[in-house]
Amino acid sequence: MTEDRRLRAVVELAQRMAAARELREAARAAADAARHALHGSFAAVSAWERERGRLRVLVNTGELAEGEEEFPADESYPVHEFPDITELPPAAWAETADGRRLGPGTHCPRRGAALRRRGRGSCVVAPVVLHDRAWGELYVARGADAGPFDAADTRFASVLAAVVATGLTQHERLAEVRRLAFTDPLTGLANRRAVDARLDEAVAEHRRSGAVVSLVVCDINGLKQVNDTLGHVTGDRLLERFGSVLSRCGAQLPGTLAARLGGDEFCLIATGPATAEVLRVAGEVCERAADLGLGEGVACGVASTGADIGPLRSGGRLFRLADAAQYRAKAARSAGPVLAGGEIRRLADTARAEAPERRAFRSRPAASRSGPPLKRHGLGDLPLPGRAAVARAPAPAAETAGAPAAERPSERPPWRPGTGGDGVDSDSGRRVLNMAMHVVLGPSGVTLDDVVAVARHGARVELSPAALDALAAARRVVDGLAAGPDPVYGVSTGFGALAVRHIPPALRTRLQRNIVRSHAAGMGPRVEREVVRALMFLRLKTLASGHTGVRPEVAATMAAVLNAGITPVVHEYGSLGCSGDLAPLSHCALTLLGEGDAEGPDGTVRPAAGLLAEHGITPLELREKEGLALLNGTDGMLGMLALACTDLARLCTSADITAALTLEALLGTDRVLAPELHAIRPHPGQADSAANMRRMLAGSGLTGQHQDDAPRVQDAYSVRCAPQVTGAGRDTLAHARTVAGRELAAAVDNPVVLLNPDGTGRVESNGNFHGAPVAYVLDFLAIAAADLASICERRTDRLLDKNRSHGLPPFLAGDAGVDSGLMIAQYTQAALVGELKRLAVPASADSIPSSAMQEDHVSMGWSAARKLRVAVDGLTRVIAVELCAATRALELRAAQPAAGAPGGQPGPAARAVLAAARAAGVGGPGEDRFLAPDLAAAEALVRDGGLVRAAEQVTGPLV
Repeated sequence: MTEDRRLRAVVELAQRMAAARELREAARAAADAARHALHGSFAAVSAWERERGRLRVLVNTGELAEGEEEFPADESYPVHEFPDITELPPAAWAETADGRRLGPGTHCPRRGAALRRRGRGSCVVAPVVLHDRAWGELYVARGADAGPFDAADTRFASVLAAVVATGLTQHERLAEVRRLAFTDPLTGLANRRAVDARLDEAVAEHRRSGAVVSLVVCDINGLKQVNDTLGHVTGDRLLERFGSVLSRCGAQLPGTLAARLGGDEFCLIATGPATAEVLRVAGEVCERAADLGLGEGVACGVASTGADIGPLRSGGRLFRLADAAQYRAKAARSAGPVLAGGEIRRLADTARAEAPERRAFRSRPAASRSGPPLKRHGLGDLPLPGRAAVARAPAPAAETAGAPAAERPSERPPWRPGTGGDGVDSDSGRRVLNMAMHVVLGPSGVTLDDVVAVARHGARVELSPAALDALAAARRVVDGLAAGPDPVYGVSTGFGALAVRHIPPALRTRLQRNIVRSHAAGMGPRVEREVVRALMFLRLKTLASGHTGVRPEVAATMAAVLNAGITPVVHEYGSLGCSGDLAPLSHCALTLLGEGDAEGPDGTVRPAAGLLAEHGITPLELREKEGLALLNGTDGMLGMLALACTDLARLCTSADITAALTLEALLGTDRVLAPELHAIRPHPGQADSAANMRRMLAGSGLTGQHQDDAPRVQDAYSVRCAPQVTGAGRDTLAHARTVAGRELAAAVDNPVVLLNPDGTGRVESNGNFHGAPVAYVLDFLAIAAADLASICERRTDRLLDKNRSHGLPPFLAGDAGVDSGLMIAQYTQAALVGELKRLAVPASADSIPSSAMQEDHVSMGWSAARKLRVAVDGLTRVIAVELCAATRALELRAAQPAAGAPGGQPGPAARAVLAAARAAGVGGPGEDRFLAPDLAAAEALVRDGGLVRAAEQVTGPLV
């Protein structure tokens, strides 16, 4: 072939790959173009399925031999029979039916035999390499009567394979872009963008052919109550589980799209099926939703061109009708779907006609709407820092008559868990605070969910009228004492060992400013953003209690800084847990003064003064008691405890899941999980873990097999006692949550303002700032995390040891000796466990006197919290390694019957976890590969809750 013809062949191949819309079409284009370019009679494209260890044929083109299909359903071959494709040779090579090979490597007998069996004389094989890994091969063959391929052909085949790889890479990227653009990240269903596109297609098809188009809209009842009572994590699980119900039911209707519209709204779009069939499926959705055990079922509305809805001009009309039917179902508390018909159609059309007027009202400037301007209770006309004046439409007269403006209903409802999270704007890179989340602070404390919402998910914070009342009342007490002749600690004296000096009024502003500056003495790396937001929110919680004596402006400024996404720079070292977390809180207070450095919403660290100015926040000028009130609390250690409690609850459930997977892979027995066995030792955590494992093992074909194996009477402790160990961690976590709950309801400051019923009050010194209660449970949790990691590592080691794994290959390797399998992954896991054991040494058992022996016993709670964060990260990784090992072992076990070894199929929950792990990028058995990406993918699956969600798709909610 001349150079010109070869160039044209390359261009033709590239054009055909670019025109292909899916992988199968692209593979066929590649095979056809390569066959013509190399003058072959047959061509094929095959892909290496690493998780199965097989080379699967995607397409055959040209002259097909007997038994060959163009698009074979399952034509695949063990990849170890073709070692040349896995060794990444630098170029293509040719083989002949008589055993000759042209190019690198040695002749492959399997390929020669295949040529002879199919009447072909020679072939050229070109590896297709994507991302520096063998993806598969491009294969072209000639008939027995044609001349064999030569060196020029093999070189040209390498060029063609490179073009194919480029085309396949582009298809991968386009597929990922489509997936991200049209998929809801929580449920995996289609999103609103995909719905709009499909609905446009459906309407066009209806106009063209008269096909019936139906839209089912479902709204989950009771999601708010689930979020309020059980937390946003459980609410997200309800959304995921309903998404699975909708997907399974919708699959009964050919070509149906299941989607999440947003919030608690879902839909099905069906083109073709009769209205009666759509209603039947919608009824099944309602029945299954009622059986989920969470929420209160769904309200379901159906609009269909097969019913009395009039002409269908647009998808928007179908949506309005389905929405109206869904509202009717909700109002009537209907247990089944409501079909849009005559009356609903008229109501929807009326609402449509009125919509422009409502839109016009919303678009008018706030000043032109009725209603007085907002006044914050206790602040008069004082504008809140960082907020423009707000105008609101009036509430009903019966609700507002005689009430101060600030007591009228809030424009935005209070935040409830489960309503969303923060993110990063893809264009600007700025952190985006979640405007849907909204925490209202009163004088009575907050919850763990509130802390996580503000710290981790960017919820906005607002002070309630009751909090503003309490702040103003306490401030009046402080102002009265400041004006009196008697010295009062923190108001008119120095601090700590310098409390003996009485400070005159002229120096008190300087005193409060100086305590913030001097105490902002931290060193070391920056503390994480979520920790800083947590400690600021918790300090604001104490200010809102009305026991600190600060002015309302101080609390309002702190709320404004949080809501602006400004994060003070706080350093790792500086807190002893005496008088609380003095240095970390001082760095936060410094930002309120417009001094020091802070991180803006864009992630850039800049001077705090500039950041405050950009957001219209006026720096504070502190008065009596206020500097001390901003510094004196356990807020840093408590914030980290709240975040750790959330993470450890998920990790305990994750450990139950991986323990169950390991038990299956080791052919263990589930009889030790019987409820009656755990009832006679009534530790609640143990019972919960056992119940989780029983659900995971339901339907497994691998458990109980050792009963026929005489030498193994019982499973090892790391398997048999998993519920007892994880359960002990759960009970420790329950105690920690109890302590955290009490601390979240506390007002921690020194001195504090105590109010009398008549509005008078006094200021009293106290020791409530000591962090011992929090420090102890932080250390308890580190011990529990270390022990849980230890038992996970022991189970992993058992899976890798051929003498204890009951038939699994050494280190779960593909070819032990040549391959090392997960040997070094277990090294990494063991190193992590060693680190967790060192982190389990209690910080609270230490105490270093400070402040000239005035603070002669300290809690070291901050240090306990910092090491617990490291321990939680380490435990996440340890569980991830067990997940890698257990899923690989289960796949190997399931494949063993063909080899005559004990085997069987894992249970449905294990298969769901296995599928999720593979989809997340955790590879399966096979030859050795770069393992760190697999471990990172497993870690991400454990860390973001994907492991638990995957299991719960089968088991239902796990504890």
